[in-house]
Amino acid sequence: MTTIQTDLKQPQLLTLPDDPRLLNHRVLLCGTLVSGKRTIPKAGMMGFLKYVMSDISLHVETDRLVLHQQLHKNLSLVPTAIDVFVDQYDYNQDFLLGSHPGPIYRTLLHVVTSDLTCYLHIPSAVAGQYFLLNPGNLPVHDLFGLADLPHTDSDYALNDAINAIGFKSWIQGTGLEFLAASSNVAGHYHVND
Repeated sequence: MTTIQTDLKQPQLLTLPDDPRLLNHRVLLCGTLVSGKRTIPKAGMMGFLKYVMSDISLHVETDRLVLHQQLHKNLSLVPTAIDVFVDQYDYNQDFLLGSHPGPIYRTLLHVVTSDLTCYLHIPSAVAGQYFLLNPGNLPVHDLFGLADLPHTDSDYALNDAINAIGFKSWIQGTGLEFLAASSNVAGHYHVND
């Protein structure tokens, strides 16, 4: 899992690259996950923030992931493996967003295809849980047991469930314990040293 830690230290991409190979070992910020008729995060403040942060949407199809961004060609990924996990973020450091008692969590998809490995970052833990519960024919792996937590449409409720367990103890033994080293591991663009 040290490759994941090294990869997450790369600056996060905010737009789709023209050459898909530039995604290799990089994180791409996706504003929303679209699966069937569900879009996560929903409209509202989180829906608005997706446009501020990224206009890239990740569409889950039966056997592939398709990345959409206006003024770009769609990028289709046919995964051989998708590891689903979350990272923590200190919501309170951004005073414009308000406050939350404890860290909040965001989904990271570690996507492996025949050509590359990349990470898709979605600002919602519910997106990861929903994807795990509705994977189609995609080869998903739940690294932390996210699908075992109470199913919810509320990021606040899911964040509270993770905080009640304790993020550090929840991810113990996964090889990704470095994610609990700080309350803002992913930062805005890359993992802090």
